[in-house]
Amino acid sequence: MTMQDPTYRQILKLIKRIPDDILRPHANLKVILRQRTYNYFKQNEKEKSIESKDLTENIEEPHDQYHALQYLTENKYKLKFPLSERILHPPKDPNYYQRLIESIKPKPSISSIFSKWFGFK
Repeated sequence: MTMQDPTYRQILKLIKRIPDDILRPHANLKVILRQRTYNYFKQNEKEKSIESKDLTENIEEPHDQYHALQYLTENKYKLKFPLSERILHPPKDPNYYQRLIESIKPKPSISSIFSKWFGFK
């Protein structure tokens, strides 16, 4: 596997589709996956002499990684195993997750409101 391999480019395209995590900006999944993919393909580019039994493992691993990322970006398991209403709205606090989502969304600042009123950019 080399960096010219189409699997490498396909994995990078899937990594771009992963949304940013605003709850953990210090642990960006995109950056971690991109670096891990780069290191994997760069290392395999250097290792030209691989035993035949290791060769099949090295070929299958990037394809497995690609399929795992594809399932992640397409929400395959979220669609296959939907959450029940009881999990989404717990009996003790039915609006918990809705409030959590609202607290994460960025709120307009006062300066942006004044900018809209007075036509500033």
